Amino acid sequence: MRKSLRMLALVLILVLVAGSIPVSAEVTKKVSNQKDLEAAFKDAKCTKIKISTKEAVSLKIPEGKRNDVTLYVSAAKALIENNAKFKKVVIYSASTFTEKASGNTIKVSGSAGIVADTGSTIKTLALAKKGAIDKVEVKGTVSTLKISSKTTLALTLSGKLKSLDIRNLSTVNISGTAAANKVIVRTAGEGSIIDSSVPIKATLYGSADITVNEGAEGSSVILKNDGLDVSFVNESKESASFTEYGKDKVSVSAGGSKTVGKAEAEATPAPTPEATPTPAASGEATASSGTATPEPTKAAEGGKLTAVQKTVDTFTLTGGSVKEGLKEEDIKLSYIQDGVEITSTSNVKKIDYADGIATVTMFIGFDGGKTYNVKVGDEVASFVAVGNTLADVIGFELVTDQAVINDETPLKFRFYGQNGVDITDAISYTLFTSEDSNPGSIYVARNTANDTLCYIGGSGIYFYQEGTV
Repeated sequence: MRKSLRMLALVLILVLVAGSIPVSAEVTKKVSNQKDLEAAFKDAKCTKIKISTKEAVSLKIPEGKRNDVTLYVSAAKALIENNAKFKKVVIYSASTFTEKASGNTIKVSGSAGIVADTGSTIKTLALAKKGAIDKVEVKGTVSTLKISSKTTLALTLSGKLKSLDIRNLSTVNISGTAAANKVIVRTAGEGSIIDSSVPIKATLYGSADITVNEGAEGSSVILKNDGLDVSFVNESKESASFTEYGKDKVSVSAGGSKTVGKAEAEATPAPTPEATPTPAASGEATASSGTATPEPTKAAEGGKLTAVQKTVDTFTLTGGSVKEGLKEEDIKLSYIQDGVEITSTSNVKKIDYADGIATVTMFIGFDGGKTYNVKVGDEVASFVAVGNTLADVIGFELVTDQAVINDETPLKFRFYGQNGVDITDAISYTLFTSEDSNPGSIYVARNTANDTLCYIGGSGIYFYQEGTV
């Protein structure tokens, strides 16, 4: 009891002391001309500078270090030259933003033209606006150019780009005089298109189409995962190297090409109906069991209709009569409950079709453990929805992979259930610091029931399920 009273008294003292300490308020300066910009830059109390103008002006940010200031730019027609080091830089729009300083981290949340000028160094240049059309010219040094949202990028290299990290479906055209020696396509960047006129060294964790043109002699492509769909076209004047997952490196001659996965299957003549059917992709469940041989017409159309869950509210359809032009009203969904088939009240939200696969997104997510029947015309396919609670998490991905020193960086996670189904949207969690429960930890993720999911400590990432390591 006495110990509790002492602890309570200590807490009250800390609260009183904390309440007596003045807290510096944020001071934001909104500027649209050179005079106001320089005044804001010199103001020691200023914590945010917002360049906001619709005019076609030229603005120059002076040299200096303002590590306590965040710079925001909304100036679609303006030419901005930056010579200062900031806490961080966020660009919503700019005709051209020329970076001349060193050490900045720049986030582009809109369409913009970015120039890393000769002698400059950018730690991280992040393209984070979905649907943006960006132009980036590297004359100096960029440590990491990260694409985290669907983007169309025109990239010109004459300086040094240490890493191009593609983390979302994007189209990237690379030109210039310097090589891109580290191009990474992550799993989330699956389906990206890269067209390069400079030598590249590409590492693929996700599927991609890559074309290297004249000027890209000596390029290489390495596949780090099995089951990828990759098309590689070598239009350069020299041979390029291509390494499939688990196989030896091969040479792709000038003017030649190499395809794997579905791209390879499409390039190969279709088998006759008597040929052995192509097995389903790893991790995919067929609609029904049995060994009945499909009718020749069905084999020509892609075989038996198959439904596979991908996320909490999406599934894919292949085979059968699935084809481009499939409409929402063509798909009927029902589920089995207590032995009775019940028509689902959830309607189809949208259908995306590509390479013979229809990805169907529903307005309402699936209930874990229920068997769902998908009817297209006279054909029916089934799948059992995976569980989507904390107890069903069997793997997770820490999406956040970079942090600024002395700057708070929230962690973002992606959670997976059985069969690799992405159940992130069904797992609600919060992030907090917990030095008491886990000494040395940085962040802890919890779900809404306050069950600990994971935390990052000094020796690694610790993952929990329902309180068990």
